[in-house]
Amino acid sequence: MPVSSPLPGLVAGIALLIAAPARASIDLQTAVRLALAQQPRLEAQAARARAADARGIAAGALPDPEFIAGLENLSVERPDPYAADAEGMTMTQIGIMQAFPNAAKRRQLERSTRLDAARIEAEQALLQRAVVRDVSLAWIEVWRAQQALTIVEHLARETARALDARRIAQRSGRDDQDATLAAELANGLVDDRRRALAQALATARAGLARWTGRTVDAVTGELPTAMPASLEAALARVGEHPELQALERAAERSGADVELARAAYRPDWRLQAMYGYRRPYDDMFSVQVGIDLPLFTARRQDPALAAARAEYDAAKADAEDARRALLAELQAAWGEQALVDQRLSHFETRLLPVARLRVDSALAAYGGGRGTLAAVFDARVQALDIELKTLDLAAERARLRTQLRYLTGDDA
Repeated sequence: MPVSSPLPGLVAGIALLIAAPARASIDLQTAVRLALAQQPRLEAQAARARAADARGIAAGALPDPEFIAGLENLSVERPDPYAADAEGMTMTQIGIMQAFPNAAKRRQLERSTRLDAARIEAEQALLQRAVVRDVSLAWIEVWRAQQALTIVEHLARETARALDARRIAQRSGRDDQDATLAAELANGLVDDRRRALAQALATARAGLARWTGRTVDAVTGELPTAMPASLEAALARVGEHPELQALERAAERSGADVELARAAYRPDWRLQAMYGYRRPYDDMFSVQVGIDLPLFTARRQDPALAAARAEYDAAKADAEDARRALLAELQAAWGEQALVDQRLSHFETRLLPVARLRVDSALAAYGGGRGTLAAVFDARVQALDIELKTLDLAAERARLRTQLRYLTGDDA
């Protein structure tokens, strides 16, 4: 870039930023590590996964046995069973009862719980991938605001020097008031843009702190550029997305509920053993077996089975809808990043060089008495807009790369 140009290039702006001292800086990889290590949402999901694993251990076990105690054949006339003249039929009993749900029901209960645990683990992987995406996007936003502020601050210094020069020239009679007012207006507009970018940078820093858990004054390093080798390779990996994995586990869980509803047609049974004390006669022991009789299936089991089948159909439809949505999102992001690449190349190779040459030309014409100060300011503002648009396109490309990695899980 010629020395007379008032605007640094995009690369020069980045170099100035990296060289500038900062109280605290962070690169993208460090931001991601901090977000994953200190994210309360991930900790909560990990706790849910542990809870689901613990529930799976007990799901297939038999119910706890029941302790039974009571009095049988208690006389209404003489309710004291231990009186000397108490009725001989009164018996004190203690015992235990154990329920035995049918084996198919216990198997499906255990399977359902295990599938719940698998779904929660997939949701945890989804949350982790989303955290990586979101902290990356927050880091990119800080990077964009930071670079933009550096560029505008450089121009603000140029316009401030131009304003000082015009004021001196006006006082010495070598320039008129209109040139001074034009310089003052240009300086004010650039300064306002600088303030707006400083505000945007403060907001972006707060957004990044939400993920990293610490205040960051500056970001360092390069924008993310990694992406899948081809669209076909990316589409082939969509099936591995944890969102689909979670929905597929949920569908399998609904399938297990269908089998659980079918198992309800089979009877459960119970075993009860009792020991009875009856004075002055012999002690007694009894054993009883109880069996459920699923006779009215039209009102109980049939509706429950129909509901479970409907839930299964809904879960499969949800999984298919999510698969199509992810495919569409991936194809859209792939097409967008290709167009952004083309636009960014167009700005870097054609528009930026022309804008800088126009600034040099306007400065040379003004210095030679053939141009106006207004033309110089117009050229500078247009060059600034092109610099900032180039920066926006670079940030947009990084955001699309980040979204592609979220969709495919490709961190290469």
